Amino acid sequence: MGCQKPHDEAFTPPTDRPEPGNSLAVKADFRGRILDLAGFPVPGATVSAGNTSTGTNINGEFELQNASVDSLAAVISVNKPGFLNGYRTLIASRSINYVVIKILPEQKHGSVQAGAGGRVDFSNGGALVFSGGSFISSDSSAYQGRVDVMARFIDPLEAGAAAVMPGNQLAIDQHKHAALLKSFGVLAVELRGEDNQVVHLATGKPATLHFPVPASLRAQAPVSVPLWYFDAVKGLWREEGTAIKTGNEYIGTVIHFSFWSCAVPEDYVVLQADLETNTGAPLSFASVRMQTDTSRAVYGITDGDGFIQGYVPKGRQLQMTVLDECGNATYTGSYGPYTGDVYLGTVQVQPVESQLLQFEGDVVNCSGDPLADGSITIDLGNRSLAATITDGHFALGTINCQNFTGAVRLYFYDNTSQKEKLVTLSQVANGINEVPVTAICDVSDASTATIETGGQTYTFNTPADVVSFNLDGSFDIVRPDSSVTLYFWADQISGTGNYPLFSMRYRNNEPNTEITQLGLYPNESKVEITSFGSIGEFIAGKIDIQAKDPQGELHPIKATFRIKRQF
Repeated sequence: MGCQKPHDEAFTPPTDRPEPGNSLAVKADFRGRILDLAGFPVPGATVSAGNTSTGTNINGEFELQNASVDSLAAVISVNKPGFLNGYRTLIASRSINYVVIKILPEQKHGSVQAGAGGRVDFSNGGALVFSGGSFISSDSSAYQGRVDVMARFIDPLEAGAAAVMPGNQLAIDQHKHAALLKSFGVLAVELRGEDNQVVHLATGKPATLHFPVPASLRAQAPVSVPLWYFDAVKGLWREEGTAIKTGNEYIGTVIHFSFWSCAVPEDYVVLQADLETNTGAPLSFASVRMQTDTSRAVYGITDGDGFIQGYVPKGRQLQMTVLDECGNATYTGSYGPYTGDVYLGTVQVQPVESQLLQFEGDVVNCSGDPLADGSITIDLGNRSLAATITDGHFALGTINCQNFTGAVRLYFYDNTSQKEKLVTLSQVANGINEVPVTAICDVSDASTATIETGGQTYTFNTPADVVSFNLDGSFDIVRPDSSVTLYFWADQISGTGNYPLFSMRYRNNEPNTEITQLGLYPNESKVEITSFGSIGEFIAGKIDIQAKDPQGELHPIKATFRIKRQF
């Protein structure tokens, strides 16, 4: 499921149902957490949506602002060395969209020799069979050598599968019609060469995939099902081929690798609802499960205003369950079946009082007037909440599975002036927490940078540009269209001072210049950190280096930066 306000005209799906992935482009904000398969945070992952990228902090959290995305199929992608790429697709909201994505480890299951081919069986189910001479390198030349197979089978009904499965089960069939998939199993596959480079299948050399059918789904499994691959650019599944049921597995051939699913397409409707607490506060970032009468389920998370929208099966009875952070049910209700798009109105969730954590208060600008356009983020330590500020007021709640006590940080943001105010509440507890009136004045929230080279000066300001400091000590200064980019890395930055600069890459499309240097001279090239604030404050500094292009010509490059710390 995704998020969308039914009364926001710009976000209402047109009645002719354009193909998701080719609908109206909108600007949207995203927050979320990236976890590994065991549920632990993944720091230092790169998260992207549209033309915007950022890194995750030590809690696996990220924030993307003003990303340009498809309104009906906004794609959030995750990249982290040592893991397979992760993806989530949702309907964009005017409020703050929230996602939780689990990414799979790069797990080697076996190898084949390129010339001979062979079979590789996966430890958690499934197999892959190659013929000899099936492989090419990225430049399309024949690859000879060892081919390592990284793979993972995903049971669509296993616990936590919704956070792992890419996309949101929305697909485009061979007739270019949108449909919702009912999957019988997914295989994620990547091929690597001896130097860990990506290897592809050669033209005319398909591979055979074996999908185990989970025991709980065997009675429902048809004799044949369409094969679907995940289109990472559009965030949708696309039909390509057929798998035949043989015993307790499906077998099909593929000509490239991605996530592959054996699935039956179903028609869908769009379901919308507003969720709030029993005191009327929006239920921010709450997990919602919509389960059908066949035990299939789709999942979503409410936005910062407690709104949820998503694609659900058409003509089926639905059971809505609202879950707390531990996965326990706090609300259950029956709905449908529906043959057309539906708005359920306001659904009031009444959790046990000891589980409700709610914040509300008022915000003014420097003139003392109610803040017209803003947002609030509440840092609870291991996770965060967020909501919009409307007419100077905010209210948001969440459901805890255990009693919360301790200090929290509240970040108030004025979208018009781009100013921010940090307020720390030393002691909060489950129940309703009244926040004193907050005035936002005099503090700029934007991260900024300048680059001087070749007689030109380039300025960068968030949220229009990417200006970020990442957990691994790297810095990203990037135009939205990547026309000017500067990446550099210094290890173990922990305060003010000079730090060795280990690598740098600069690119400028006009003039056409690209400079990449690894292992710069540590005694000569430094990153000078002049200010190192706490989390939520700023890190500032500069570099001043001489870098060589591929022809050996020296280029002086100077850069200054002031970046809001996320960790």
